[in-house]
Amino acid sequence: MIQKLLSSFLQGDRRVNQQPALVSLQTIWHREHNRIAKNLKRVNADWDDETLFQESRKIVGAMIQHITYHQYLQEILGNEIMNRFDLKPKSSGYFTGYNAKFKPMIRNVFSAAAFRFGHSMINDQLSYHPTKTFSTNIMSDLRNIILRPDWIYRKDGGVGAVTKGLYETNAQSVDM
Repeated sequence: MIQKLLSSFLQGDRRVNQQPALVSLQTIWHREHNRIAKNLKRVNADWDDETLFQESRKIVGAMIQHITYHQYLQEILGNEIMNRFDLKPKSSGYFTGYNAKFKPMIRNVFSAAAFRFGHSMINDQLSYHPTKTFSTNIMSDLRNIILRPDWIYRKDGGVGAVTKGLYETNAQSVDM
């Protein structure tokens, strides 16, 4: 029990420790946030820690939104739906339709149905690609590594080996 507590991570999402892929991706975004904060501090020496944190957070949030709308949703929804609901990123300018009266919440119908569709894209196995030259991927059944965030501490690759395994493995098809 103590070992499990020592290897657990705290992030903005309590599910971070579910599997090594989630830990790795959140770690990458955490590192990107800190990289941006360091650069912002260099050009804004008078900013306090809270301002640096919040401004870096905005930039990382925008990066995630760009990836989601420009790449992921385009593949999932297709061109017709993206155009119909004006979901494509603008080639120039900014979105000007902000509505302060709109409630930014997840509706129950979405969380009960649509939010779960992406789970069918997750493979039954996680591929781990060690960093040693001429090494082969290690495939592990996801059920055996649930709640094992310690994978990212492995000396043969850690976060890099997990993410390399992710981008070298195709996702499952969406199960409608």
